[in-house]
Amino acid sequence: MDSAKCQISFDQNPSSFAKKVLPLLEKEEGKNSLILGLVLGMAKKAPTEPFLLVEIKRGDNVIGAAVQSAPPYSLVLTDLNKTEVELLTMTLAQKGVDLPGVIGPRPITKYFSEIWSRLNFCQAEVALETKYFEVREVLWPPKTNGEMKVAAPEEMDLILDWLEAFHHEAVPHDNWDRDKMVTNIGNHIKQHTSFFWKAGGEPVAYAHLSRPTKNGICISAVFTPKKYRGHGYASNLVAQISQKCLEGGYKFTCLNTDASNPISNRIYQKIGYQYVAEHINYRFLK
Repeated sequence: MDSAKCQISFDQNPSSFAKKVLPLLEKEEGKNSLILGLVLGMAKKAPTEPFLLVEIKRGDNVIGAAVQSAPPYSLVLTDLNKTEVELLTMTLAQKGVDLPGVIGPRPITKYFSEIWSRLNFCQAEVALETKYFEVREVLWPPKTNGEMKVAAPEEMDLILDWLEAFHHEAVPHDNWDRDKMVTNIGNHIKQHTSFFWKAGGEPVAYAHLSRPTKNGICISAVFTPKKYRGHGYASNLVAQISQKCLEGGYKFTCLNTDASNPISNRIYQKIGYQYVAEHINYRFLK
C-alpha cells in the first residue's frame, strides 16, 4: 500500500493541468465523461472567466481531480476516498472558495457535501441524481415517421426556446442564461453537431453533441416537446446520432439521464446504452 502523503495542488494553466490529469481520467472515459469533457474544453480554449483546477496526488501519482468552471457552476469531482475528500474539502474551505454545489460519484460526493456544509454553515440539498450510459453498438428502435437533419442557422431561435423548456423541466433550480446559450448553440450549428428529428418536415425532437474525448463523445440536451412525445422520435434521433459517431471513428457515445426518470432510462437501454456510473449533484444553501 502506498503510504505517501496525499497532497492538494492548484493549477492556473488548463493545458498543463490537462496533461497531468488526463491519464487518470481516460482510464474510465464513460464514467469520467463530465469532468473529462470540461478539462479538455478548458485546455482547448482557456476560459475568460474564473475557474478552479485541483489536482489530488499521492507521491508522484495523480489519484484524483476537481474542476469548477466559471461560477455559478458546481465543483465536479472524480472518485476519491474519505481521507482525500476530507483534505480536499478543508483545503478549499481554507482558501475561501465559493461553491454553489458539488457533482460526482454518489458516496463520496455525499461525504463531501456533509463536510462542506459543516465547515461553511450551510445546508446541502440534493439537486439532481444522474445515471451515465454508453453505447458501443446501437440496437435499432422501431422505425418512426421522419428523419434526422442537421440544424440550420435559421433554426437558432427554435433550439433556444426548446432548450429553455428542457432546462426548466430538467434542472429548474439552475439559472437559465439565454445569451450564453446563443454562443454555445451557434458553435454547435457551425460545427454541424446540432440535430433535429423532423416528421413531415417539422422539427419534433432535438439533441446535440458535446464534450468529445479521446474515444467517445456525449449526446446532450435530448428534448421532445410534450405534444410530440410517445412516438419514438427521440429514440430514433439518439440511435442515428450514436451510429453516426461510431461510424465516424468514436469507440462509444455516452449520455446521462435523470436517475428518477424510468422512461428515459429504459428507452436508452433499449437502443444499446449500458449503465456505467451514477452521479449526484448537491447544491449548497446559505
